[in-house]
Amino acid sequence: MSGPLNPTAAPFVPATPSPPSLDTLTVAEDPPVAPWHRLPVELKRKIVDEVLKQYEPDQVEPDAVDKADKAVGFFARRRALWAAADDAANEKRRELERLQAVSRDFRSICEPLLWQRIMIEDLCPARLDNLLDVIPPHASLVRCIDLTFFNDEYGDHKRSDLNVRSEVRRRVRELLGHCVGLQELILDEMVLELSAVVASGLRIVDLRTGGLLVADLDGVLAALSKQASLESLGLRVDEGSDELRVALVGDIVSRLSSLKHLQIVGDDIFDERCLELAPGAVVTARLESLELYGLCARFDFAALQAFVALFSTSLVDLRLELQSGLAEQWSVPSSTPDFRLPHLTSLALGSDFDSAFFLRLDLPSLSFFRLELFPSLGENIADLVAFLRTHARTLKHVHLAHNSIAPEVSNGELDSIGLFEADIEEVKRVCLDIECEFSIGDADDDGEDDDGEDDDREDDSDSYDSEYEQAQREAMEMVESDEETVWFRYRFELYESEDSFSSQSS
Repeated sequence: MSGPLNPTAAPFVPATPSPPSLDTLTVAEDPPVAPWHRLPVELKRKIVDEVLKQYEPDQVEPDAVDKADKAVGFFARRRALWAAADDAANEKRRELERLQAVSRDFRSICEPLLWQRIMIEDLCPARLDNLLDVIPPHASLVRCIDLTFFNDEYGDHKRSDLNVRSEVRRRVRELLGHCVGLQELILDEMVLELSAVVASGLRIVDLRTGGLLVADLDGVLAALSKQASLESLGLRVDEGSDELRVALVGDIVSRLSSLKHLQIVGDDIFDERCLELAPGAVVTARLESLELYGLCARFDFAALQAFVALFSTSLVDLRLELQSGLAEQWSVPSSTPDFRLPHLTSLALGSDFDSAFFLRLDLPSLSFFRLELFPSLGENIADLVAFLRTHARTLKHVHLAHNSIAPEVSNGELDSIGLFEADIEEVKRVCLDIECEFSIGDADDDGEDDDGEDDDREDDSDSYDSEYEQAQREAMEMVESDEETVWFRYRFELYESEDSFSSQSS
């Protein structure tokens, strides 16, 4: 039992230790910090990823992502993004070289990225020798090879030097023989050494040729038909023989069964024969993206419809830019079937077909439409308006490319006439009515500018007025100042020859 309380006793104060001084604190009380070399490899990968994010297209050139969003087709989108990525490629490589010097782990992370893509824009034997000296230990890491035989400055000299061409081709064959993990290949006409490819996982091939013979095409298709993983083929042909035109595209889709993305670009090679299939040929390819670009072309509506219909169950992106270069319209017979593509979501269209072409399109899933040069709309914008209203339920965005709205003048001749101001206003009103985004692009919409320079024109739906008026005024001034060579008719006809003008004047 406790004793009685003593009121005179001192108050009770519990004993508490005094706080330790800084001098008495020990390092051992803090959690140990792991040495750099003991950090998890996954954490180091994240560090590398974060450093490289600053070189992504949306960081380097945000407009490139916007252009890619407005491009139609696998290769068009890819080129728009690569245009931005290439600008930062050197900085990205220097960053990787600095990172790989930090530790062995960083070296193992950065090495595959450093060797992922090999790009040489001006091939010569010496450059290839330097590459072949160092590539063997790293060859299995290479995923993309991009080789251009010549540049503009030295191209003619190298083309004429058969010894140089032979030496370059021999070294390219050796290079391709090393790279067993190759997935993407970009070559020009001087180094079409596809038979030397040993990789079995090739997925993307982009070939740029000045001219192509039937034997060349047969060799290309024979080599590519062995690539079971091939999904994407881009082929640029500046010119070709009459024999090449026959079944050019038809041969590709019938012999490459795994193909999903096809782009054919060419001048003076396109007509309805190139879409025909050889007797007995069966098309098993299921194209998801089809891009056909052609000048000096001549197409039949029925042949084009029949070819595109081969991929009606799979086609998602379709881009058709087919121009004759003459003041003529291609007819659209009412007796032929419509274009019905139930899964198509993106369409880019420019051609010399009659404007009734738009009334023959049945695209129940269409969300993005891009208009290229379509001269007949100058006579009948109502067909385009009807097309837009028909697809109002699914359309989200309508984009007018620069060449669809502005005249193009070259050497004093009016090359093309786009939509007039009243027509553009009508399209804009329709987009407002159906609650669809409307935009107008510049000359570099798809990442390919003819002069290689950036275009500073704004891509804004409210900015076309001054651009249109200026282009129209310049076109009229050029035409009026060169009456001996140009016969200008206000609406549709682009121009006629000097003889035609003279005969009418007389």
